[in-house]
Amino acid sequence: MNKKTIITLLFVLVAVAGLGKTFKTIKTPDMMACVNVNRGELKAREVVMRDTVTTIHFTMEYEKGRNFRFSKGCYLKDEDGNRYPLRSAEGITLDAWVQSPESGVTDFTMHFEPMPKDVEVFDFIEGDGSGAFKLLGIHDKTIKLTIPTIQELIAANPYTLPQDWFKTDTITVKGRIEDYDAERFGFTSMECYFNDVIEKDDATLLLDIADDGSFCKKFQANYPVRQSFFTRESKVGFDHIAFFARPGETIDITVRKDDSGRYRCIYNNGSSREVERWLRTSDDYDDIILSLGFCKGKFAEANEQADKIWNNTMYRLQTVSRREHYTPMEIQLALADVQASYTLAYMGYTLGHLMDLTKQEYQDSAYYAEILDTIECALLFDEKQYTPLHRVDFDNPLLMMSSNYPSALDCLHSAYPVSNRRENAREDDSTDGETKGLAEELAALRDLMGDDKDNLTIQLCVYKDYISDFNSWRQSKEPPSDIIYNACLATITHPYIRHKAVSFRISKMRNQ
Repeated sequence: MNKKTIITLLFVLVAVAGLGKTFKTIKTPDMMACVNVNRGELKAREVVMRDTVTTIHFTMEYEKGRNFRFSKGCYLKDEDGNRYPLRSAEGITLDAWVQSPESGVTDFTMHFEPMPKDVEVFDFIEGDGSGAFKLLGIHDKTIKLTIPTIQELIAANPYTLPQDWFKTDTITVKGRIEDYDAERFGFTSMECYFNDVIEKDDATLLLDIADDGSFCKKFQANYPVRQSFFTRESKVGFDHIAFFARPGETIDITVRKDDSGRYRCIYNNGSSREVERWLRTSDDYDDIILSLGFCKGKFAEANEQADKIWNNTMYRLQTVSRREHYTPMEIQLALADVQASYTLAYMGYTLGHLMDLTKQEYQDSAYYAEILDTIECALLFDEKQYTPLHRVDFDNPLLMMSSNYPSALDCLHSAYPVSNRRENAREDDSTDGETKGLAEELAALRDLMGDDKDNLTIQLCVYKDYISDFNSWRQSKEPPSDIIYNACLATITHPYIRHKAVSFRISKMRNQ
């Protein structure tokens, strides 16, 4: 054996020894969600856990010719919140734009600080900035995860709704961004898209930032809200101020850097302080729901995917709530927020799916639509096919505080089966046509939600009809009599919503 061969063997032995003892290898691991990889998908092909390093072999499937990049700030995070930073990478250059090849497939490997051998579920996160690539819930598909039901989580965390949950009053959000400099931060204001479902119109709230970093915004609300002021112009990685507030509250917030140099919101008082763990960590499970809105394929396949996403979200929520020590109030709010987000994402799929089934052409100054799959399209107009929605408690008042609830409510109100049955029953704008349309709308909504009563969400759908159609009813060729008004009010049994409906009518009649 010559000298060169001996040296080569020594190098191989040293390299193998440096890898250390292998705890386990996960072939083709399962993942709960791939996040922020637009027009592509990131996959973990294999995970090798050793006592000296954790190695993951990745595949990035990305539209050919498009650029992407991975930062040096990549890390793994286990279910206890421990981080395992990236050591090195092979097959890809970090912090540099990489062009997807002709095949659209890029294979690469990353080596991280070693995770303990008892870690079963973990995340890959490309960095702490917004828009970072994420692979959530990486695990061996042979492991059976314990999935809690929403009923179990609610029963284990009892929470009584305060009597003054619904009331009309002003919310004030104020505070200060420490060390604020407009040029360095890149923005002088932030926005909030606020839609109070009891009011007729929505609004964009503008939060101006003073030279010293102070801010203050007042607005009216009819119930507690979870919202965010945000900006897309940030140069410092800080881009939103999340808050939870009840009508009548003033929420004081200080934005400052934490020990790792990242800007964080410090809640000094009020409801936001009570639920600061939820406000800080809700993205850890919300990201899983987002993937539901991007489902592709047939309706039945999307329903199966919706079931899987729901289970993954419940597992994830349980994990995060235990790790962060959520209070019962935080868990109940988180569950309501999840249900609103889940509804919006699912309905988003149905709206997009019909577009995929439709071929549109523009001819002679008009659009023409052709349905490419009439059988699949018929399913979208069958309210009994929307079974994933049956797990949502649409009678829960907590749903209304979610920033996603107004959009979810709009989607339910205008869902294909609902609008189709409503309009088919409205033969004309007479009282008889309107009452028939209302009856069909109620029946379709009950079937859509899997409920046998007019729950709070259904009542709000009727309330939206009531305040939006009131003027047209009054001005129609044959103005509907009190029958249609009374039919709407008979459906709206929630005391606060009914009070608002009656007050609205009195105000309109007085103006008339």
